[in-house]
Amino acid sequence: VANLNNFENNSANLNDSLINPEKGWKRFENTNSNIKYVGAFVAGGEITYSTLPLSVAGETKVEFKFSGTKLRLIGAKSTNYSEELGCRIDGKEYIFTQKGQSKNKTVDLEVLNLENKIHEVEIYNIKVGSYGLVLDAVDVDEDGALIGDGATEVEPKEIYLNKNKLELVKKTEDNLVATITPANSKNKKVIWISSDENVVKVDENGKIIALNEGKAIIKAKVEGTDLVAICEVNVIPNEDIIKAESVTLNKKSIELLKGTVDKVEATILPNNSTNKKVIWTSSDLSIVSIDVDGACYITGQKEGKAIITAKIEGTDIIAKCEVTVVSKNGIQAEDIKVNKTSLNLNSGDSEKLIAKVLPENSTNTKLIWTSSDENIVKVDENGNVTAIKEGNAQITVRIDGTDIKDSCDVIVKSSDFENNKAILLLTLTNGAIKEYDVTMKEVNKFIKWYEDKTEGIAGVGPAVYSFYKKVNPYKTVKEYIKYDIIYLYEYREY
Repeated sequence: VANLNNFENNSANLNDSLINPEKGWKRFENTNSNIKYVGAFVAGGEITYSTLPLSVAGETKVEFKFSGTKLRLIGAKSTNYSEELGCRIDGKEYIFTQKGQSKNKTVDLEVLNLENKIHEVEIYNIKVGSYGLVLDAVDVDEDGALIGDGATEVEPKEIYLNKNKLELVKKTEDNLVATITPANSKNKKVIWISSDENVVKVDENGKIIALNEGKAIIKAKVEGTDLVAICEVNVIPNEDIIKAESVTLNKKSIELLKGTVDKVEATILPNNSTNKKVIWTSSDLSIVSIDVDGACYITGQKEGKAIITAKIEGTDIIAKCEVTVVSKNGIQAEDIKVNKTSLNLNSGDSEKLIAKVLPENSTNTKLIWTSSDENIVKVDENGNVTAIKEGNAQITVRIDGTDIKDSCDVIVKSSDFENNKAILLLTLTNGAIKEYDVTMKEVNKFIKWYEDKTEGIAGVGPAVYSFYKKVNPYKTVKEYIKYDIIYLYEYREY
């Protein structure tokens, strides 16, 4: 994965090995005195990066407190580690796994968009393996910290708002959220002030109401200090409203492994709509939980189905995505095979490729089809291949969420090629040779029939293939060739 470990753009995903914390994060090692191990723990043996506490199966858990808005648990993967673990943050449970291909310093759990305060964390086993939970390190905000039981409150250092600029339509409302750092500041009372209450009013909780057209500054001040954050508010008249007409999602359905995260994004049209605020909901938070940060980040909590709905605020305009959460202990795909390794098509022709996932009872069977050159060959989500113009391209099918793939080489010839003549030679199992003077269109038709029979595609084509020949003194002669008596064939185009 590119851009890990303090490159310009962070890009670590769940299960990636993350040797160092990314930008915006701070790391605390598992030996930090503020991390409490409850129950029996043993050293991890020869681990590449550090000695890991591995909890013995049973009543074992890890506890700590931290300040900040985000958390990553850094652990490890192995086939004999826990299949299912829980992490409870302020009473809310998140599910993750440490069972998998052997790997160290992995991002096992990521939780974002937490309230900026001191959080209580408890990590525990649900379904243990030969070992229990593994903790290598804890990553939090770069200005966050692990907090000891005896931690004292400190003076506030900074206040900031969730929005610095805001455009509101007259007679509408919005909410500003103030965050004071550090999280263990002893003074967290915020005084809210509007520079012009004829334009915008603000209450003691940061709720703002647009009253009249104009501009105003909303100030949030930490009581008894000079710490201030501001938001510029522009109130526009109602007639400037451009109504949203539709919302679409980048995904209509998702199959999600329990304990993993995916992202759903919404697009509102027209692009210049005044109201672009989306309200995200899950039909069952116990199955699929959501975290909203522009897009909607969904986490599979347990097996089942849930509907993620995006609704444009203040309207009945919605879009939905069905999410199916499957268990980690499902049968994982090991291989994939396409029914053809090569394909000859004429421009304008179409053919369907069939992919088989192995083993056949695999849980993850979603396929991603791609073409190396869509100007030559296109392929849809069901493996239907369409030849566009003369050239060579490769069709690849991949099992979603894996690197398991197979491919088919496609040669496209122009439709004029079909009118060329060729001699088709069939060598039969008894040694006899049959010769037919035909067009290349007939050659391709025969090859397709023969390959379909060879591939064992049920119900495709007749059991025999027929050719017309001119044999004196007859006007025409029709010969029938059975598939199972053909030993080999070749053609010679002229």
